[in-house]
Formats: sequence, C-alpha cells, structure tokens
Amino acid sequence: MRGLWVWKTSSVLARPAGAEALKKFCIEKGINEVYISIPKKGEVSNAELAGLISLLHKSNIRVEALFGSTDADLPGKPREQMLNNVYSIVQFNQENRKARFDGIHLDIEPHQRPENKGEGNLRFLANLVETFRAVRAITEPAKLTLNVDIPNKGNYILD
Repeated sequence: MRGLWVWKTSSVLARPAGAEALKKFCIEKGINEVYISIPKKGEVSNAELAGLISLLHKSNIRVEALFGSTDADLPGKPREQMLNNVYSIVQFNQENRKARFDGIHLDIEPHQRPENKGEGNLRFLANLVETFRAVRAITEPAKLTLNVDIPNKGNYILD
C-alpha cells in the first residue's frame, strides 16, 4: 500500500478538474490508497464526494475517510464528536452504495497537547486505545476497515 493524506478535500474539489488531477497524481506516483478529510457541512456536497470516490475507485485506488484531532482520545464530548463523524460515514455509505468509502483513517494526536509532552509520557495511551476500540465497534459491522496513525513516542503495543 502506498497512501496519500488529503487534508483539504474541499480545496481539491473546488478547483476545475481537481478530482481528476488528484487521480492523475496518484496514478503517476503509484499511490493506491487515499485518505480524504471530510469537509464541514455545506463545503462539499455528498454528490461531489461520491464522484471523487467513484473516480478513484475506477483507478483501483482505495478511499478512506480521514479524521484528525488532538483530543478525540478524551472521554465525553471530544470522543463523541469523533464517533459521530464515523457514524456520518456509515450513513454516507448507506446512501451511496456505488461510491462507498472503503474505510476510516484516524489521525488522533494527543501527544501534541502540552500535558502529554515529554519523552516516555504515555498517560494518553489508555484513552486513545478506548477511542480506537469505540470506532472499531462502529466500523466492523459496517464492513469498513479502520486504520490509525500511531504516535511514535516509544515502544508500546496496542491490543
């Protein structure tokens, strides 16, 4: 797998032939997996997202919905917002059966918060794992893969 993170999906789709340019770039660079950030409501229509997914799928490029956060590991409102984002992709897939996301890609970075700075400081790890498990409980029944970017702050194993 060779992946590409696209953090400004709305900017890509706002350009004339932006989706086509993204597809061409992926093909030229041998990228076969794209993680696209989900724009805020109203920035991009579901039809535009479905069109992008369909275009990439026709070139055998997997597409995952990309969500990033520095605090989605925290219980309560931050985690609930992330779970709501994941549910929105499940709903999107139900409404767009011919242009479905293949998976969810999480880029949760609690190590960026000041209280988690410092070598070997892994206080955030238990909450992060719980968030991953909660997302997995949504993605598995929906037949979505789950991929996560793991912060590299030392040696640890996730179950």
